[in-house]
Amino acid sequence: MTGQEKQSQPEISEMQTEIIERLEQTVASSSERIRKILANIPLSLVIANNKGVIEAVNERALASLDYKVQDLVERELGFLFEDAGAILVEDQTKLESFAKRRGGEHFPCEIYPSLVTMGSESKVFVHFQDITERHRLNELRRQFLEMVSHDLRNPIISLTGFVEMLEEGAYGQLSERGQAASQRARSTADYLLRAVNDLLDAEKLEHGEEDLHRSSVDLKKLLVGIVEEWRSKAGESGVEIELDCEANSLDLDANRVCQVFTNLIANAIEYSSAGGRISIAARVENGLCMVTVADQGPGIPEHLLEKIFERYYQGPRKSGDRRGFGLGLTIAGHICEQHGGVLTAANRQEGGAIFRAEFPVVT
Repeated sequence: MTGQEKQSQPEISEMQTEIIERLEQTVASSSERIRKILANIPLSLVIANNKGVIEAVNERALASLDYKVQDLVERELGFLFEDAGAILVEDQTKLESFAKRRGGEHFPCEIYPSLVTMGSESKVFVHFQDITERHRLNELRRQFLEMVSHDLRNPIISLTGFVEMLEEGAYGQLSERGQAASQRARSTADYLLRAVNDLLDAEKLEHGEEDLHRSSVDLKKLLVGIVEEWRSKAGESGVEIELDCEANSLDLDANRVCQVFTNLIANAIEYSSAGGRISIAARVENGLCMVTVADQGPGIPEHLLEKIFERYYQGPRKSGDRRGFGLGLTIAGHICEQHGGVLTAANRQEGGAIFRAEFPVVT
């Protein structure tokens, strides 16, 4: 080995020191970047090892829990979360549990655990979010539904029953004037009951609280029944209804699907003029059941094609028509979505509106 190839021990030591310093700077720089990332994550974050021992906590989590970092590091996840065992389950992606603040207060939270492999080690990243306000609003919503059901719906049902008894002569024969009054009372009670039922249905469907009761349904028979029920009402307005439907048996919730098409046909009659025609067609193609309800009315302004499905939206109506809560299309859309389908609206080139309900065929 030549003299140039040889290096003195001090030179080697100096090189080693320089390398170590660079490594330390790299580690420090990486640690600072990781710290900044953790600090800026929008959700509260707790990092634990695969045994559930806490190793790091970001600032948002510390503020939410009212702890200092030294209070939590090397503690087990069970110190903070009630369902710590469920958090460590490998395929767990989301759960609701309760977390504990410094003062002992427990609050509901939504937890998103993620198992992350870092080299030869596994870490559990526990993102959580305080959902106390969501629980409070859900409780208010529950109380509201109970109030609507008990304080509004039940009395209306009782009123309807009483009117029926009057009409059947339970309290003596009604005069012509009395019969007219009882019919008005029945009409008003029926309207109020539909409005209240729509409100309850919309709430339950929107929050996934209404289960489907599927069965084999003859689609043609179902649509024929609905059309016959509405044909006389359409005739009073001088409107004709035509139906073109293939005979198909589908796996549907008959009552809910009936609700969809009852609403669409009622809307079509409402916006049709005397001499108009409502065309209903049903086809099954490529695994989809498609039912269209088309009218010859004024159509829908383009900027309202999406808005008409929003809660409480009420479009222009004929003068004197009684208004509901504006929930019919909202409910119909939710029912289609519950079946895995969709409800859309468009304008026809020849004039009028067309609604298309699509359901995946489930056998």
